Amino acid sequence: MAAPLHVLIYEPYPWGQVSGNLQTLTFMLKHVSREAVRFTLMVPFDGGFLDLAKEYEVETVEFPPPDRVNQYGGAALRGGVVGRLRTVRELIAYNFQIRRYLKDNAVDVVYANSVRTAVTVGLGARLAGVPMHLYIKGELDNPVIDHVALPMATRITFFSEQNRDDRYPMLIRMLSDRIDILPPGLDPDVLMAAEHASDIDDLGVRGEKIAYVGQLFPAKGVHFLLEAFGKIAPRFPEAQLVLIGDPMIDAYRDYPDQLKQRAEELGVSDRVHFPGWRRDVLQLLRSMDILVHPTLAEGFGRAVLEAMAMCLPVVASKVGGLRSSVIEGETGFLVEVGDVDAIADRMVALLSDPSLRERMGAAGRTRVHGNYLVADKMDELTEIWQRTSGNAR
Repeated sequence: MAAPLHVLIYEPYPWGQVSGNLQTLTFMLKHVSREAVRFTLMVPFDGGFLDLAKEYEVETVEFPPPDRVNQYGGAALRGGVVGRLRTVRELIAYNFQIRRYLKDNAVDVVYANSVRTAVTVGLGARLAGVPMHLYIKGELDNPVIDHVALPMATRITFFSEQNRDDRYPMLIRMLSDRIDILPPGLDPDVLMAAEHASDIDDLGVRGEKIAYVGQLFPAKGVHFLLEAFGKIAPRFPEAQLVLIGDPMIDAYRDYPDQLKQRAEELGVSDRVHFPGWRRDVLQLLRSMDILVHPTLAEGFGRAVLEAMAMCLPVVASKVGGLRSSVIEGETGFLVEVGDVDAIADRMVALLSDPSLRERMGAAGRTRVHGNYLVADKMDELTEIWQRTSGNAR
């Protein structure tokens, strides 16, 4: 039997609060065959995720970069020309260290789950002669960085054709022979456990509950949802807004306070709830009535798929992979980014018609179970890594 493929995962956001990309990564660590793949998880710092990775008996390594490389929220690109040059210099030095690690540890493939990862370690992979697989789960939105990251990758995977085709048509055509499409997946064991668990309603919230799930920062557009809720609140005096999540990056720590202040200005502060980040979010979603995902940009929107799996109708921005996962008028509604009136109108339609909520929720669950479960996705991902390494088996 051939030795397992050695895949090094570089995770730039190893938070202990597992959501989004980290949820996908958790599924990988859990479901990818250890006979086919041996993982090493490399992180720039230990934000709490390493403990979970160790539960799956994955080798882990902290590999701290220089301070400027380890900044988030765009800070590494600020500071003028001198600051950018310092960042580039530190990044190059870091990549020579990455090169040495990859060669010393016989890594077969570097897995980059974001453009940030590709830029952070891609040069080191090239210098070591190790192929890199870039899995793009969000929308491309930085022309300079994107045009560096994509050509650096040996193989590129998008969540959907829509995400692939949104930007840089000439570059995408040039790289077309490197590109795969692989939709996301949810863990059927996790979904089944949530469906059979006792309902959770520990928020002290009564009435129709409109939920948002995800990071709390401006790019997720939660302020648009709050404005829309302010518009409909007088018509539905029992409706409540539940914003589940936290900001993960220090640069956005004041965003929840901004939302709370705006809720006071709108006169709905007693009806807007901030339960924070929850490990039991799937069970909590079962006690909600609607999910709204008003993001400015998105890969596939795992929270939307999870809500659909829990039989919730959704209102989501018409961006990224949401355009393929949400079927307009069947599993929910799609609205233009920032269209507060459209968000309000769709919430009114759903709050006014419980039977519509029930039909859309049932259709959403059917769609998730038919198209977005994880097991077959992990087999496809393993095959992509094998092709990337040149060792197709």
